[in-house]
Amino acid sequence: MERLLKENKLFFRLYALLVIVAVFFLFMYGKERTFLWVNAHHNSFFDALFFCLTYLGDGVSFVILILVFLFTNRQWFYISLLSLAATTLVAQVLKLFVHEYRPYMYFHGAHLHLLEWVNVHRSNSFPSGHTVTAFSIALILSCYAKDKRWSMLFVVLAALSGYSRVYLSQHFLSDVSTGSY
Repeated sequence: MERLLKENKLFFRLYALLVIVAVFFLFMYGKERTFLWVNAHHNSFFDALFFCLTYLGDGVSFVILILVFLFTNRQWFYISLLSLAATTLVAQVLKLFVHEYRPYMYFHGAHLHLLEWVNVHRSNSFPSGHTVTAFSIALILSCYAKDKRWSMLFVVLAALSGYSRVYLSQHFLSDVSTGSY
């Protein structure tokens, strides 16, 4: 474990910075005001961008990574398969026991910016499964990469995928930040 932390310190430092920023916003403004601020700042470019970026945290993305490792590196195939199973299990168990409304139901749909082509979910908001997947993929790729500078890209893409979940009115920042753990 110590070796993992030491070899990937760039990943973990950047990740820690993101967690500190998220906790700051949640502490200062709460989940409701933070969500409403994000929801009020939208445009057609970001609508399309975040719609695409949200799929970085889709289970299909993880399956593609697993299949790539199946044909290129058996050790990382097993590591990524185990990671998918473990993180999915934890996220789904939490969703069963923590009954949180998603923003649409929480605010009763009142004046939220919604994209007509996005199926807005109503329940099981905590934690964000897409964020769980995005950060799991980011950590696996960071550990796998020989050049650890790639970690910066992986963390940023995972964070953008998580942010997309708030932007698309699927989750609160608290769901996303917890999903990143």
